Amino acid sequence: MIIEGTLQINNLLLTHRPLLPENIPEGFYNVHGHIHQKDSFHGINISVEKTDYAPIELNKILKIKNGRNM
Repeated sequence: MIIEGTLQINNLLLTHRPLLPENIPEGFYNVHGHIHQKDSFHGINISVEKTDYAPIELNKILKIKNGRNM
């Protein structure tokens, strides 16, 4: 399956590149890759370098989201 653009799961917006803050609706979180090991200022970076090249389960992303003040 190929997904282009944004995939929305509940209040998560999954994208390849990080979204600009003005493109993230209030109450939503941007889950993205593309920036390798850099920290994300406006979302949750799950680039393979951040996940030790392993898949990451949605439950883990939700735990990250719930533990952060964004």
